[in-house]
Amino acid sequence: MEDAFEHYEKGSYKEATIEYKAKIKEVENLTTRTPNSEQEEAESKPILFYAHYYNALSYMAAGNAAKATRELKAINESPDGYWHSKQQWYLALAYLKTDEIAKATALLQHVATCNEVAEYRQKAIQLSKALQKEYSL
Repeated sequence: MEDAFEHYEKGSYKEATIEYKAKIKEVENLTTRTPNSEQEEAESKPILFYAHYYNALSYMAAGNAAKATRELKAINESPDGYWHSKQQWYLALAYLKTDEIAKATALLQHVATCNEVAEYRQKAIQLSKALQKEYSL
C-alpha cells in the first residue's frame, strides 16, 4: 500500500483511492479463494482496515462524504480502541457533511466517552455541544 500512501500524502486522492480499492479487492479475493489459515486472516484484517480507513479519508479530502461513509462503515474490525475511535470520529464527520445529524451526534457521544484518544474525545465533546445548541438536540 506504499503507493497509495504516497498518493495520499501528496494530495493525489483519486490515485490513492484507485490504489486502496485495488488492495481491498486483492485481499478480499485471496480470502474468498483459499481457505484462510489463522495467520493469513490475522494479516489480512489490518490491511483491510487501513485500506478502507485511508480510502475514506481520501474521499473526505476530495469532498465526497457519501463514499467516505460507505468506506468507514465497511470496516468490520479495528486494530484497537485508538483506531476504532478515529474511525468513529471520521464517520461522524462524514455524517455531518451528508446532513445526517442524528447519526453524527450519536457517534460523537460515543467517541466522547472513549479514553483511548484524548484528542478526538475532546473534539467530540466540543462538536457534540455545538450541535446540541444549533439543532436543539
